[in-house]
Amino acid sequence: KNVQTGADDPDDATRVVILNNGMNAIVTDTDAIVVKTTGGTLSAATNAQETYPANYKTIDSNWGKAIVLKGFTYVLPEDSTANAVKIDGGEPVLLTDYAGGVITGIEAAGEHTVEFVTVEAEVGTKVFLSNSGSDENDGFTADSPVLTLAKVQEILAANEEIVNVVIVGAYTYKTGAALGVAGREITVSGADADAVLNFNDPAVNDEILTLKGDVILKNIKFSGSTNDGRIEARANTLTLGEGFVRIDNNGENSHSVVAVAVGSNDDATINVESGFVSRLFPGYFNGGNYFKTATVNISGENTTVDVLALGHNWRSYTDYHGVIKANITDGAKVNNLKVQANGTGTSARYSGLRYYTIDNAPVGTIITTGKPKQIWDGGSTEATAENRTGITVFEFNNGATVTNPIAHGGGTDNSTRIVIFNDGTKGTVTDEGAITIVVT
Repeated sequence: KNVQTGADDPDDATRVVILNNGMNAIVTDTDAIVVKTTGGTLSAATNAQETYPANYKTIDSNWGKAIVLKGFTYVLPEDSTANAVKIDGGEPVLLTDYAGGVITGIEAAGEHTVEFVTVEAEVGTKVFLSNSGSDENDGFTADSPVLTLAKVQEILAANEEIVNVVIVGAYTYKTGAALGVAGREITVSGADADAVLNFNDPAVNDEILTLKGDVILKNIKFSGSTNDGRIEARANTLTLGEGFVRIDNNGENSHSVVAVAVGSNDDATINVESGFVSRLFPGYFNGGNYFKTATVNISGENTTVDVLALGHNWRSYTDYHGVIKANITDGAKVNNLKVQANGTGTSARYSGLRYYTIDNAPVGTIITTGKPKQIWDGGSTEATAENRTGITVFEFNNGATVTNPIAHGGGTDNSTRIVIFNDGTKGTVTDEGAITIVVT
């Protein structure tokens, strides 16, 4: 039957009709987005978008949000060789060029066609990196890879069309390495199932890969050896996408340190969409943190984070301003949530908001906050209680669960701590200083 909207009923909503693989319908709603596909199927992808001004301070997470059309996710037949998509008969675009596997650019009302096709990747859109490579190579094919990340950075800077870094075999980077270009999203992936982005130097205790732009890691194994192997996102967006696996000598689900860090004057985002991450520390940075908003999005049934700590710092003289958000959704598993303080320093001043939203996801243990000691060896230096203010919120929605009682870590604490159980979600709170709200 016809798909239509009432003539006398104005409607500003986004309306989408998806006709996959030859399905058909008569659509007389001229404001609808109508998408017809061949060679694969589409589903609409949505997200919640903040709409209130950045300087409006509120802890009501439901105020000022709207659900918007983010784009379309896709599924190909098992025997498909398609690696690109043609929209409205235009030039093919490689599927790897779409961040997070979401096809964008289909926004205007009217009929659109989406055809999944197989094309040869353009030479020059990728740079290959290998331990067996040479910086004398051009890096444009798997047969001529470069040797160092420094050379990759040089090639990225000189070639705007390059958006993919392909790891050949097990590649070992050195401390102080950087990756990414400001204003361009770079996807790092493996050439095959044996590819590893690895740091394994026992003599180094600070194994840092610093991002200089937005980076997606997908279909790649990451190993930081047994020391402090980590990626620092700084003021960029880091996405751990499909096929990301954290490994070391103890296997794929080892608990040795991986810290993904944010510390900057600019907004930053970390998306964890797949795999296992041992330690996730938004706000973890050596020196003064003055960032605006750091957001962590953890999603997917195949995603596990062992420890998520908002506001962790390894050094002294650190102030926390602005907002740190963590959104845990779609069945993602987080074993431990912590509101962490500094390690060996003496002046961790919390003046901002730390907000955890747990939506349709299981959580193991929650520690609201506690004595500001180092998380690993229980360092003896503590920040003064007067400096430890701000607000911490845990919000549960849509069947989210917490296994153990929500507890306080001990010590004097002047911060405001709030636990909200929405939609019939349940949990036990033993932190006597917390405000606990159960909504039915």
